[in-house]
Amino acid sequence: MNNDKIKINSFFSAFFWGMLSFLLCGIGVYVDEVISTYYPAYPNQSLVYVLVAVILLIVFTQTKLSVKMPWKCGEFKNGMLLILIPAIYSIGYCVFATTPPTLNSVLMALGAGVVEETCYRYILVNVFLDANNYTKKSILPATVFSAAVFGGTHIMNIAAGAELGITLFQVFNAFCCGIILCAIYLRCGNIFPCMIWHFVHDVISFMNGNIVSDAGVMTSNGIDASIIYDVIASIILLIAAVYLIRPSKREAIVSIWEENRKTKA
Repeated sequence: MNNDKIKINSFFSAFFWGMLSFLLCGIGVYVDEVISTYYPAYPNQSLVYVLVAVILLIVFTQTKLSVKMPWKCGEFKNGMLLILIPAIYSIGYCVFATTPPTLNSVLMALGAGVVEETCYRYILVNVFLDANNYTKKSILPATVFSAAVFGGTHIMNIAAGAELGITLFQVFNAFCCGIILCAIYLRCGNIFPCMIWHFVHDVISFMNGNIVSDAGVMTSNGIDASIIYDVIASIILLIAAVYLIRPSKREAIVSIWEENRKTKA
């Protein structure tokens, strides 16, 4: 049936709205930096950045998306159980911690968790699924496309001083994390468990001072134990994500998202 085919323009639409929302959040970063220039005690790149994302979350839901408000969607408790899968990866990463978390790193992690999940999972995935009428065939493309965009944007870390080799690795790692996050989001229909795991994982990542700068960018170009651990864990997360959205579960996923919609088809 033609209605089951993936619409090519849905990729462009999802990419446009996802990246536009991310650029708008970037204005929040600029405002935060201006404020911190005049008030050094102000936590840089955090408060306005997160506030813009929250506003976008509400505005997009009310105007562009055909789903209920985020806090009314899906199965939060189920999502919290599902994030235990990537949480094992994060706990293991604690072994490589060299510095304790700081207020700045915690706020940066909060910003990344809220903003990136809003733009790359909530807005991008919803726009894509909505354009394809939330069919079973749209689940896998939505997952891969969302993760590809999320991973690909990490190439910009080169502009922040990261070496090419470590940047390409971070793109791969972000892609795998994006796959599992999208799979969890699709399975539970609630974005908040993804935000929580993303926040906690970034706090732990920032504690690895050997390869992560104060700006949250991987700067080392060498291969150490943490890089090897990341590669193995990324592959495991990829496999886990494929299992979570396996064909036998897609009918249940569609049912959850039908419940999320303001008006059912």
